Amino acid sequence: MNYLKYIARTGRINQHPQGRLGTHLLLKKIPHNSKVKTILEIGCGTGHTAAILSNDSSIHYEGIDNMLEMIHFCNKRKKKLNLFNCNFTHHTKNIFPYENDFFDIVICESVLAIQSPEQYNQIVTEVFRVLKGKGLFIFNETIWNLSTSLKTKQKINDTSLSHFNIIQADESATLTNWKMMLPNHGFRIKHVEEINDLEKTKYNFAVNPSELKSLLYSDKIKYLSLFNPKELFLYLYFKIINQKIIIEKGILKSYIITCEKNSLTYEKS
Repeated sequence: MNYLKYIARTGRINQHPQGRLGTHLLLKKIPHNSKVKTILEIGCGTGHTAAILSNDSSIHYEGIDNMLEMIHFCNKRKKKLNLFNCNFTHHTKNIFPYENDFFDIVICESVLAIQSPEQYNQIVTEVFRVLKGKGLFIFNETIWNLSTSLKTKQKINDTSLSHFNIIQADESATLTNWKMMLPNHGFRIKHVEEINDLEKTKYNFAVNPSELKSLLYSDKIKYLSLFNPKELFLYLYFKIINQKIIIEKGILKSYIITCEKNSLTYEKS
């Protein structure tokens, strides 16, 4: 079963850990000033974040994803909601299809942790290349607690892979490893913030008009898909399996990490 393809076909949103909360906490880290003009999202999914950001007409958004089905749905959303300040690109190569020093901000959610170390190192290398000097790289990921045993990681990943065709997180995806990896790629870590259950009561993010339209559109597609026997079966299958996979509290932790392209490294490059 391929969970990502199911998401793409049915236009589902907020499927990453922490859902809508995680997305809005991430977007809250983007500076609201006239200097932010261009934003890249790596792993744009079905395009909901683009819809949220489209409420600000001064921003141009680019989204890339390595799954063609996701891009197809993004373009459906773009047409249906009349989104004019965004573009979506199917991308499977190691080099991003953008010039050096192009973006003010790069964001991603639940993308890096499911890659191998070679893959996420390549992604971070490309993020550094396409960001402007002192540009921000902001990402939301759920990764392993340092105390989680290798055996536990492998068991959870094997179960996730067999039922969802995707791992929970690479065995190397820990905060300690990433705190070493990011500076090696020329980034200065500005903030590391853990998302916990208390966040759900602290914040009540308003729904802007663009997000509301996108939410309603996704709900419509989701409910219509349930009239398709195949999609209904998959919906029930994933729901039941997800309830059976028990991940003990503390094994995984969700973080929003904000990094800045180091100006000294930038000047030397």
